[in-house]
Amino acid sequence: ADFARDDVHVAIRFGRGSWPRLHSEWLMDEWLVAVCTPELLKRHGPLRGPGDTGSYPLVHSSSEPWDIWLAGKDEDREVCPVTTGTAFDNSVAVVHAAKQGLGLALARWSLAADEIAKAHVVLAHPQALRFSRSYYFVCPEPYLALPKVAVFREWLIAVAQDSPKPAG
Repeated sequence: ADFARDDVHVAIRFGRGSWPRLHSEWLMDEWLVAVCTPELLKRHGPLRGPGDTGSYPLVHSSSEPWDIWLAGKDEDREVCPVTTGTAFDNSVAVVHAAKQGLGLALARWSLAADEIAKAHVVLAHPQALRFSRSYYFVCPEPYLALPKVAVFREWLIAVAQDSPKPAG
C-alpha cells in the first residue's frame, strides 16, 4: 500500500518492522515448516531435522528458500541453493503445490496451518524454524486517531494473538 497515493488507511506488512514515516506495530511472528502430503511422508519417511531433505522431490519458493532449512536457522548466511524440483515465486502457490503432491515444501506456518489442520499436508519434521520476518500493522501516524483505524487495529491484534502457533 502506498499511503500517499492510494485511498488506504492501514496495511499488514511482512518484514522486519521498519518502514519510514509509518507507525509500525508487531502483530505476530512467522515460522517455516517442511510439509508434504501424507502419501509422500509414507513413501519417503520423516526428516531427521533441519538440514535434511531426505529423498523428497522439493518444491521451492524464492520467499522461503531451502537454504534456511539446510542451515537450520534464518539469519545472514552463505546461500547454498538447492536447484532440483519445482520453483514458484508465490508463497501460497508453494503450499498448494505441496497439497497436490508435487513434493516437500518449506512453507510459512501461517499459510500452511489450515492445510495441516485439515490433514491435506503434514509436517515432515515437527520442528518449526523461526523466520526473520514477522507481520506488522502499519499506517501513517495521524491515522491512529481515526476511530475506524483504532477499532480495526484492536480487532487485528486480538486475531493475531489467537492465531495458532507451531508446536515444534
